[in-house]
Order: sequence, then C-alpha cells, then structure tokens
Amino acid sequence: MKISIVIPALNEEGIVGKTVRTVPLDKLHEHGLETEIIVVDNASTDNTAKEAEEAGARVVLGLKEVMVMLISRVSVKQLEI
Repeated sequence: MKISIVIPALNEEGIVGKTVRTVPLDKLHEHGLETEIIVVDNASTDNTAKEAEEAGARVVLGLKEVMVMLISRVSVKQLEI
C-alpha cells in the first residue's frame, strides 16, 4: 500500500525541513507502507520549496500559483490569435 503525506506550506523556511524529517518513514516502511511526502507550496516568497526538497519531499505548486500560471497561459494564447 502507498500513502502520501501532504504538508501545506507558506513561507515555512526554517521549519518545513524539520517537519519533513520528523515523518517516521522507517516505521511506516516496517509496516509495509510505501510512502511519499508532498509539500504543497502556496506561493512562498522564501526558500520553503528548496528546503522541503533538500529534506526529501516532493514539492508541488499550490492552487494560487497554478491559477496564475493558467491565467498567464490563456492570456498568451489570446495574444497569439
């Protein structure tokens, strides 16, 4: 079985790495659980994403960043027409 541990973050530099490292992956693996840690970065302006990745998490964009990217792409496509 695979589980995902999702940690929302906004400007958590100095904290997020410690948080990721405190997840007891070894204990979960002992119970046969395949695990992944996902940090959802909600438009942090500090080094949250970098710190989370360095601690072993996969970082994904939060909803706000995704919406900005989508709006930007739509605007660019409208200009190309």
